[in-house]
Amino acid sequence: MEQTLSRAEFESLLETRHPNSKEIKLINQFKPYGLDPWEPSELMRFCLIASNNLIHGSGQAWDENALNTMVASYPGCPLMIDHQWEDQTKTFGMVYDALIYSLPRVSKEGIAKILEKSPNPREDSRIIQKNGYHQVLVFGFVEATHSIISEISYGRKTNISMGGIFYGESICPICDVPYSDPKCPHYPPYMAGLVDEEYLTTYYRRSGKMDSIECSFVASGNCRQARLVDSRQNTFVFS
Repeated sequence: MEQTLSRAEFESLLETRHPNSKEIKLINQFKPYGLDPWEPSELMRFCLIASNNLIHGSGQAWDENALNTMVASYPGCPLMIDHQWEDQTKTFGMVYDALIYSLPRVSKEGIAKILEKSPNPREDSRIIQKNGYHQVLVFGFVEATHSIISEISYGRKTNISMGGIFYGESICPICDVPYSDPKCPHYPPYMAGLVDEEYLTTYYRRSGKMDSIECSFVASGNCRQARLVDSRQNTFVFS
């Protein structure tokens, strides 16, 4: 469902703070059955840029279907450290909400800001100009006394990487069909060294269902713009 928010309302969503009355209602849906509701003063909530439709370090870019299913499956997923799925002690909080923030058009200043960390700024610029800019925002919570709050507050935890299971196929950005289609003569970039270089595309698009499993703090993520929103609003743009 599309929502229109004012600049002030959206800036409030980006903040690291205690949850407001509306947010605590969402968060309390995830409390263990039978326990008293959590109070806002017990918790801290924060906003994470988890992913977007641009080219990641691996050479992939999510399409609209993948981003939509990513968002739909995120609430209730754990927040953790370094994608260590096999180690429950690495979890510290939970995702209570997620959304796609879309800009059909982006200003020159906004594009420059977004592309500061892009591994392929020329192609990313083309993606933004053709399809707009779509970023996944994840909202998490943790108890206010948890040590991760100190890590976040003093900049020791910033970069983000989403973890999940993808069900779909790889799409050629030139032919706009799966690479498996006989009409497509191209190969994705991860085939380098196995096929003639002239048939490689500079990136590949992933289309299908993304089943979100968790969201992790990492040293360096695959999506270069994915991180906690800080006071500079870093890779987040409003226009």
